[in-house]
Amino acid sequence: MPNAAPSLDAYKHLRRGASPAVTLLTRPESAIANGAVSDVIDWLGRAVASGHFPIGATLPMENQLEEQVGVSRTVIREAVKVMTAKGVLKTARRYGTVVNPLDDWNLLDADIVSWHKKGDAQVILIFRELVELLSIMLPQAVAAALGRLPSERGTLAEMAIGALQSVEEDRQQRVQAEFTIWALILEAPQSNMFAQFKALTYEMIRLTQEFEEPMSRSDALYSDILHYIGSSKGDEANLACRLLLARSKNLI
Repeated sequence: MPNAAPSLDAYKHLRRGASPAVTLLTRPESAIANGAVSDVIDWLGRAVASGHFPIGATLPMENQLEEQVGVSRTVIREAVKVMTAKGVLKTARRYGTVVNPLDDWNLLDADIVSWHKKGDAQVILIFRELVELLSIMLPQAVAAALGRLPSERGTLAEMAIGALQSVEEDRQQRVQAEFTIWALILEAPQSNMFAQFKALTYEMIRLTQEFEEPMSRSDALYSDILHYIGSSKGDEANLACRLLLARSKNLI
């Protein structure tokens, strides 16, 4: 007897006139390869960031990594190629694969930032560089977004503000709520230049919340910045933006 057809409920979003459920936004997908290669890159990156493979260390041979991680040598080689392009590793025929000095790393690569967490050796330096860059770019994005926030994204903004107002929300939910608001702002000018900073903005928010003890209440400032952008009040929006960035700057 043939199996019963699957329920059509899961396909409601495909029907005409149906709207997908509104949810908080998450970090944009990485540009690196998917699947096993992505997993190995993430594992190696976090191993370097945590000091398991410190700067100047030589990585195990390919056959050892193959056995340790449980993937093919081809996957290991592809992962090493990506991390070499990011400046984290270098390979030499006689010396193997070595972790580069920090000066060679692309510290403002969103993937590299994502490998770091509170307590890692290089995280303060990376966080400082990130905050300095976004302290330049985010006020410009706010200025470019004035009067351009799409009204249909209002529900998403309200959901994000509601999450920030709720004391029950966990840290990850609050990260997503803050990022959702910044993503709306970065998308509003319809400029690829600003949109490319979404992943880095997510990482700044994540690290800010990791370092911030206790977490500060920021819902009022986010409500203000959305109101001022929507009302094309440039000076007020700029001030709200700089007050939000001050949370991160004060942690450096």
